[in-house]
Amino acid sequence: KILNLAIYPGLTESDVVLLQKVLENEQYKNIARAVYKAPGTIRNRLNKIYDLLGVMDRMGFISTYLGYEIVFENSSDSREIDITKPK
Repeated sequence: KILNLAIYPGLTESDVVLLQKVLENEQYKNIARAVYKAPGTIRNRLNKIYDLLGVMDRMGFISTYLGYEIVFENSSDSREIDITKPK
């Protein structure tokens, strides 16, 4: 299963890294350190991402998207992508 962030307006390529780290169960402070941002900035950005993806919070994201490959690929890319949203 693939979650293509490019189909969600407002999400960026850099969000892929954040969400991958969330799925790896990294704490916000460790994610912040890895991407050279403040923990509050990461928490705020992830809350915005969760809202755009239609999940309530971190646990909602993990339970919905665990096992997904997270990518950011525009439809013009050559690889075919399953862009279906989870039910």
